[in-house]
Amino acid sequence: VGARADDISLVILDLTMPELDGRDTLIALRKLRPSLRVVLTSGYSEQEALREFGDGTLAGFLQKPFGPRTLIDCVTRAIGLPEAP
Repeated sequence: VGARADDISLVILDLTMPELDGRDTLIALRKLRPSLRVVLTSGYSEQEALREFGDGTLAGFLQKPFGPRTLIDCVTRAIGLPEAP
């Protein structure tokens, strides 16, 4: 990301990943660009997943499994949100 951080409008981030989990990845992304819109995706319920991200900085949530229409709708809503200051 680094030098191209301003070119990225949205990140779709999985909560559970090998090596660097979703929480640590979000922290690293916020250091690079605090206003970046992030949609969290997880096989866990939204309530369970958001316990890890309770600060209100997420632009959306996608419960796995999800289909193309759900993805499009979520991304469209997330991109339409104003950037966080």
